[in-house]
Amino acid sequence: LFKPLDITEYYWKVTPDGEVDTEGGLYLSAPDLAKIGFLFLHHGKWEGKQIIPEAWVTASTSPIVPHVNPDDNNSMGYGYQWWVPRHDKGKSKIFAGLGFGGQFLMVVPSQDLILIINGWNHHEKPEKSSFRILEERIIPGIIK
Repeated sequence: LFKPLDITEYYWKVTPDGEVDTEGGLYLSAPDLAKIGFLFLHHGKWEGKQIIPEAWVTASTSPIVPHVNPDDNNSMGYGYQWWVPRHDKGKSKIFAGLGFGGQFLMVVPSQDLILIINGWNHHEKPEKSSFRILEERIIPGIIK
């Protein structure tokens, strides 16, 4: 995946047993993270070439689990490693990679928008939550 996107600088955390930490151990620059968002926004195509099957992009960004927290009236869905904070009748309006320490990649296909928040706060509760800013300010400003 990284070669066709020309991502050359990255870091994967590895456990003491030698396993790659795919849950929260990938470190990318904001521009390189945006490339992944762009790839998914364009149904797996990069510079006119299909890098990821379109069916996989659709399936992975769909709310396989429609309500992660059924007790929450505004509960988001979850696909294959993608969170789906806005969806309707099984179709994603927004999908997002929510990373460790306040890192976010959000894709809003209807607006042709990729949003990156490159925060880093994992030792204490932040004064302002990146996700709360997304939920309360950015999303309402772009989705009517």
